[in-house]
Parts: sequence; structure tokens; C-alpha cells
Amino acid sequence: MFKQILNNILLILFPCLLLANTTKADFCVDKITGSIFVLAENCPVHDVEVSIYDSLNQVIERVKTDSVGVYTFQGNFPCGSYSAKLTANVPECYEYLSGNRGPVSFSIIENEEQQGINFVFKRLIPTQMQWVILALILLGICILSYVFKAFRVSVEGYMVEYPFFNFFNIPFHWGIYKFMLFITSVLVMIGFIICLLVYHSVFYSDIIGTMIAGPIFAYLLHILYIVEAEK
Repeated sequence: MFKQILNNILLILFPCLLLANTTKADFCVDKITGSIFVLAENCPVHDVEVSIYDSLNQVIERVKTDSVGVYTFQGNFPCGSYSAKLTANVPECYEYLSGNRGPVSFSIIENEEQQGINFVFKRLIPTQMQWVILALILLGICILSYVFKAFRVSVEGYMVEYPFFNFFNIPFHWGIYKFMLFITSVLVMIGFIICLLVYHSVFYSDIIGTMIAGPIFAYLLHILYIVEAEK
């Protein structure tokens, strides 16, 4: 009789002890937290959706940042590998800054204070340095225009026509083109100055686009001048 009662007690206590040990082993923390830091003006950090993924790349939970860019996930989280990613309501200004929107991997370790990941976005080149670079480029344009005598239009020389796949000829006059290239460079510098004054940064996509479109725009101006001069 006593032996049967003892067995029944053990049958009741053993699953409870096993469950308690399993719970302690399976769950390391009850909170994952982190922040978004943006080292730039007029670029918000609030209401950005952050998603947490487990080691199998499955979404565990989604949450939005508060007014200062802090996000917090509440729950029981096992020790292991995780990743975090900005998944929705991401401000457009983040695209023009240096930083990683994720997924960014991190690990949850028992008794570790920092459980989560911080997202940091900043300008690759500070605004003050962009002004310095812009001034140096403008100075270089002035020096080159003086050396190549591009600061005034010149019809000296002759116009060359280059065949384009035997369909038509492309006219080109170096004296006129270098002046139009100088005019285009000045307009580009004015545009970048306005961009710095308004957005406090010159965006890399604009720089790449200008490098491609600038010479083409100068060539079109050079063609327009040739056509008007022949009238």
C-alpha cells in the first residue's frame, strides 16, 4: 500500500520536475530589445517595423519602434541564433545612408544583458566634408576650363562626323562641346549645392546618374548650338 502511494507521488512529481527543467533549459530570456540609431538630420526612427527570425528563418514576431527608435519583443525565447530585419515602414532616407536594414544575425545567450541587435545608419561622408569636396571639384572645374580654354565657346577647328552602324552620322565639334561640358558642370555644381542646402547631403544615386547623364546633356547642348549657328 505504502509502495503504491509512493509510486503515485513519483508519477505526479516526475513530469512536473521534468517540465520545470525543460522550461529552464529551453528559454533563456523573456525579452529581446534593440534600437535604431540614425546619425543624420530629419530622418525618423519611430514606427519602423522590426521582425525577428529564428534559426530556420521563420518569423517569430513583429513589432514597431517607439518614439526614440527602441523596439522590444516580449515572450519566452530559447537560447540560440536569431536574426532581425527592418521589414516595413522604413523611411526613404535610410536608402541614402550607410547601414544594414537586415537581416542581421545575433545570438541569445543566457545571463547576457544585451539581447538583440542595434541598427545604425549614418552618412558615409559627413555633410561638412561634402561641402569641402564640392568646393574642390568646383575649383578643379575652373582650373581645367582655363587650361583647355573651355570657359568660352569656340568655333575654331572643324566638325567631325562619326558613322553610327552605317545608319547615320554623329556630328561632333570639340571646341563647342568642351564649352557645353563646362556649362553642364557648373549647372551640376549648382544642383548639388541646392541639394546640400535642402537635404544636407548629396546622394550617391544622383552622383552616378550625373556622371552618366552629364556628358550626354552637354553633347545635346552642343548639337543645339550647331543647329542654331547654321541657321
